[in-house]
Amino acid sequence: MIYHTFYKLMSKTVAVKEPTWEKLKRLMNEERAETFDELINKLIEKSEETPRSMFAVDRKRKIKLTQEEHERFSGEVH
Repeated sequence: MIYHTFYKLMSKTVAVKEPTWEKLKRLMNEERAETFDELINKLIEKSEETPRSMFAVDRKRKIKLTQEEHERFSGEVH
């Protein structure tokens, strides 16, 4: 049990260039994150979200479909 607690407290170091560091500090304020860990987790969560208007359909082309259009074209009902 002690090992498990110790493991949770371990941290890692990530090297970034100065411009990236400045962007991260700016994003910390914008996202109201208290730590870089919190900020990175918020950014990861945002990147994993699929906007309802996209339904993961050809994101590179930025095609935006309504739910009705998506269901009609894909044959999938949500």
